[in-house]
Parts: sequence; structure tokens; C-alpha cells
Amino acid sequence: MEQLPIVVGSVAFAPIVSAIIDLAKRVGMPVKLAPWLNLLLSLAVVIIWQLVSMGQLDTTTVEMAASVIVGFLAAFGVYKSQLLSSR
Repeated sequence: MEQLPIVVGSVAFAPIVSAIIDLAKRVGMPVKLAPWLNLLLSLAVVIIWQLVSMGQLDTTTVEMAASVIVGFLAAFGVYKSQLLSSR
């Protein structure tokens, strides 16, 4: 099993965490809760990458899940910008 350094994982997941927080604010989450959501998501990323490094979680599974999340966020962004430009 190939092990990825946590630095690569942190860099890859930083924009995802930021986009999820932005999405949460767009759908109505109070802005004052954004730092707490950031903390929870960051902890989740660290736990996931620790599980990968210990061999408890498959790298392919994490990559596939990250791809699905990025695709969802990209689709939401495109949909949102198209919706706003049509008004």
C-alpha cells in the first residue's frame, strides 16, 4: 500500500475544507460557527490521514471519497454561479 505524506494530504484537503465551509455559509449556517466547522473538518482530515498512514484505511477509498466531494462542490459552484447570473 502506498502511503502519502500528511503534508500532501493537508494541502489537498485545505481547499476542500474551505469550500465546504463556504457552502455551509451559503445554505444558512451562521458565520460565527465557521471556525468550529473548520476545526471539526480539519480534525476529520487529520484522523483520516492517520488511519491511512497506519494502514487502517485504504488510500484508494480516501481518494475516491475526496473526488466525489470535489465533484459535488464543483457542481454546486457551477450551479450557483449560473443561477446568480440568470437573475
